[in-house]
Amino acid sequence: MKIAIDINGITACSGLANYMRLLIKSLAAADAVNRYYLYLHSWNLPALPPGLIPDAPNFSLITQKLPQTAELLGERLLGLRLVEPFLLRLGIDLFHGPSNTLPRLSRIKSVLTLHHYMPLEHPFFSKDMGRIEKFYFRATDASLTEATRVITDSEYTRRDAIKIFSLDPARVTTVYAGPSEQPPPPEPGRTAGILRAYGLAGGYLLFVGPINERKNLPRLLEAFALARAAGRDLKLAVSGDGAPSYLALIREKAAALGLADHVVFTGRTDAAQSAALYAGAAALCYPSLFEGFGYPPLEAMAAGCPVIASSAASIPEIVGDGGLLFDPEDTAGMAGAILKVTGDETLRAGLIAAGKIQAGKFSWQKTAAEILAVYGQAHNA
Repeated sequence: MKIAIDINGITACSGLANYMRLLIKSLAAADAVNRYYLYLHSWNLPALPPGLIPDAPNFSLITQKLPQTAELLGERLLGLRLVEPFLLRLGIDLFHGPSNTLPRLSRIKSVLTLHHYMPLEHPFFSKDMGRIEKFYFRATDASLTEATRVITDSEYTRRDAIKIFSLDPARVTTVYAGPSEQPPPPEPGRTAGILRAYGLAGGYLLFVGPINERKNLPRLLEAFALARAAGRDLKLAVSGDGAPSYLALIREKAAALGLADHVVFTGRTDAAQSAALYAGAAALCYPSLFEGFGYPPLEAMAAGCPVIASSAASIPEIVGDGGLLFDPEDTAGMAGAILKVTGDETLRAGLIAAGKIQAGKFSWQKTAAEILAVYGQAHNA
């Protein structure tokens, strides 16, 4: 087969971009038979970092220069059919959209990866969402109904997609992503230095992820305040970034709870800093209200960091028996989970061991094999 994979957005600092990079790497390791065309459309082609295109004879980059309006708004949003003729000239048999949308395709079989689905009326979406953002969500809706096959990151998302769009269950397959590439923790001396630089020389809880409404940070701060009031002398490290206006609200919330000196905002971290934060944490606390997959709990389990996590959406699928779950809307329950894990070394050691077993169930080798099977199904449909 000649398979085109949409890699637009692959240079971003995001979970979707990371998924694309690791998907391509794993397919290159797993498949020397099919021919892969990594597709970019751009008015101004971004510079690709070295090593992004696999050094394999069956992988190549293809680029299409779309009109600037189509580039800004998206080919699908304008109702154009510019991509398919370009792909047909190359003899493409199958197109994979790994980040929730597809171009308009009628003669080429397609696979869509849906990472999560939240309808526009979901309360997490701002009432003042612009027209372009709404168009992108409608593009996901149209792509779901048109795709030959759909891949979801979790059974939770699979059930949602089937129910909301009345999809044939045979068209929708759950393929769990593999873990993020995490380096081993730095040497103890360097880990200690990184943590000192953040002001985390003592015990701390860790949150990792983008800082937005669905991550449930206000309730985490309230639960953390309860845990400190119960005697836990801990800090909270918040590792991630967000919109300045929302970050300001979170800082104000921390100050109002008397936590200004006990919450550390690290911003974005590099691989070594991230590894050090996982290595030194008393536990990862992941209170998200909605996730299609959720990488941080998987990263933490693989790193030997105990996991306290929300029981919402797909998170229980990822955590399994490797963490302690709580209702993300129950502040007292969240605080209780924090107190349990930070006050019981036997429980903590058990979670570390169980987490490593659970993390071992996920691999990009397995992900690539299962995606290749879906490619075959779509091609033969």
